[in-house]
Amino acid sequence: MGAHWLIVESPENWEVDRVNEFTSFGVHDRYRKAIGQMKLGDLLVTYVTKSSAFADIREIASAGARPMSDGSAYDRKFDLEVETRPLAILSPRFWVRASFLHDDLEITRGKRSPGLVFMTSVRRLPDGDGARIVKAIEHAAEDERNSVEESGGIKR
Repeated sequence: MGAHWLIVESPENWEVDRVNEFTSFGVHDRYRKAIGQMKLGDLLVTYVTKSSAFADIREIASAGARPMSDGSAYDRKFDLEVETRPLAILSPRFWVRASFLHDDLEITRGKRSPGLVFMTSVRRLPDGDGARIVKAIEHAAEDERNSVEESGGIKR
């Protein structure tokens, strides 16, 4: 199994990715080294600021990064974009609050201000943490599917 990575996005930039069907994400050049360590098939979990929640799982679809296209709708200029493939995308009401996992994650356990951990836009996660976050998102995705089925196919 590949590595797990954390990416951090604003709600506005997550929405841009949603419109683009989560086929890529933008990143500053200062994260080039981390991006260079990503391998085809590695998993990304997205943490959305302001909501302090995990919103999706994506897979690295192409090694490395390419220059960001000029027509980007992100709220800031990014130098690079990384090609991804969506695996599990939650509706905002099903996002997994990071606070529910703070005690279970090595990167946040025992920290006075665990939210500060999520200030870094791109970081490799310890394997156990990545697996826990993926499992939580997959569980939330199942809850969302069940909710849609119970409501007669109407997403609420």
